[in-house]
Amino acid sequence: MIIKIERYFNYPDLKRQTPDNSMKWDSLLFTEDAIDECDYLVILDYPRKVFLLKSIEIILYISVWNHLMRFLNTDNMQIKM
Repeated sequence: MIIKIERYFNYPDLKRQTPDNSMKWDSLLFTEDAIDECDYLVILDYPRKVFLLKSIEIILYISVWNHLMRFLNTDNMQIKM
């Protein structure tokens, strides 16, 4: 299962949250790389840039502020499914 993480801030280093800094946890593969497809998309606060995805199952949005609606309403964030 591939989990794409999009976030604006670089800190903290999320690798340190996984065994051996591998970005893997059992059958889960976490990535912040540009990819076309993923099973889950996790948005932390708000994305750094526009990104496109061909396929996605579930979006999880975590934020202190409600930035996502601003991005969706102004076309600053595009998610192509």
